[in-house]
Amino acid sequence: MKSATRGPNRDIATSSNRRSPPHHSRAVRCDPRHRTIRTSPESRALEASAELVAKHPARFGGFAVLPLPDVAGALEELEYALDTVELDGIVLFASQSDGRYLGDPDLDELLAELDRRSAVTFIHPAIPASLPHVPVDIPVFAMEFTFDTTRAVFNLAYTGALERYPNIRFILSHAGGTVPYLARRFSLLWLTDPELMKRAPKGGMHYLQQLYYDTALSANPHALRSPERVRSLVLCNSPVGIAEPLAVEGVIKGASRIVELGADGIRATFAPASLEDAKMMQLYETTASFHPRSCTISHR
Repeated sequence: MKSATRGPNRDIATSSNRRSPPHHSRAVRCDPRHRTIRTSPESRALEASAELVAKHPARFGGFAVLPLPDVAGALEELEYALDTVELDGIVLFASQSDGRYLGDPDLDELLAELDRRSAVTFIHPAIPASLPHVPVDIPVFAMEFTFDTTRAVFNLAYTGALERYPNIRFILSHAGGTVPYLARRFSLLWLTDPELMKRAPKGGMHYLQQLYYDTALSANPHALRSPERVRSLVLCNSPVGIAEPLAVEGVIKGASRIVELGADGIRATFAPASLEDAKMMQLYETTASFHPRSCTISHR
């Protein structure tokens, strides 16, 4: 995630790094031994991120991927990430290797702790466990990732988790998947389900408007029009597509290009027909608010 300063040029000043959640080709569990010697993939990525932040605190921030569905391990990793190495936020999978989605009551203990800390929490999709039952041979990033995010967000709202844990600052990958497009349709459920009104009394649109929507792989007017009307956008990953499945060398070149472009170049590349200048400034400021290393802007 890129964070911008409030200077006159609004150049990108700080980068928050995170490890993308792994594909669910196997169950992801946190071995209790790993919690002590810190050898799990998530722990190794966390340590690398913490080392980078420690060396360049003004240039880098970091998010920690938690080892769900192991809630106990996730709670321990959360404490270590935010209290010991002082990273900036958390990454959660939208779905888990056992098929559960965020909003499942078995994950409430973790959400309660994130809420207590008002933690910045980035939701990233994974390859859902149900994918083998979908007989469509299309690469998952093209559509299943967006659906995975949507299921998680709608489940968080529908189960009342967003009502019970209102202090978690959720950022949604890829402009929220299909959440903004389906927001009004989803909200119709509140007109027909009295029990839903009891557990989530403020209505669907209210909860969706409390979330933040990142711009990764969504830097075009078609994708941005819907989330722009739902809630604030956050400039995450890259506005020109370095999150796309490219070769590592291409990703490195793309990241270097972002640094070269600066704010003016990003504006020209990113939103020539989708966001006018005033909204671009709001985009930069909202993004910067998630990065305490670069400035202090109110989160809400």
